[in-house]
Amino acid sequence: MFETLKTALSRWSFLAPSMAKTLYQSPRVEGQTTGSELSWMIKERRHDGSMIIAAKIIADYSYGDEGRPNTFIDLDVASAERVRDYLTECIRQYRLAAAGEGGWPPPTPRV
Repeated sequence: MFETLKTALSRWSFLAPSMAKTLYQSPRVEGQTTGSELSWMIKERRHDGSMIIAAKIIADYSYGDEGRPNTFIDLDVASAERVRDYLTECIRQYRLAAAGEGGWPPPTPRV
């Protein structure tokens, strides 16, 4: 029943990304504060099966003008390079899946 509800709710554009099924997630990269992290994901939209690339961010801090929050994660150079490499791998996995060669779901690596 919950899956049916998720599929129905995913038809609304503002809810679609949050209701998408995660097919692949890169290892997480930690930010500068305890608990902050960033990882890349390939998600499949429930209502039409299309795929999107998403970033999961647990921010170091948030603030914003006029009530609109902006989220930030601070990375050192080594972490930023890992984020870049993980995004490159996520894009490669996306292309394989789009070509029917992905073998979904691949194992989710954890670091």
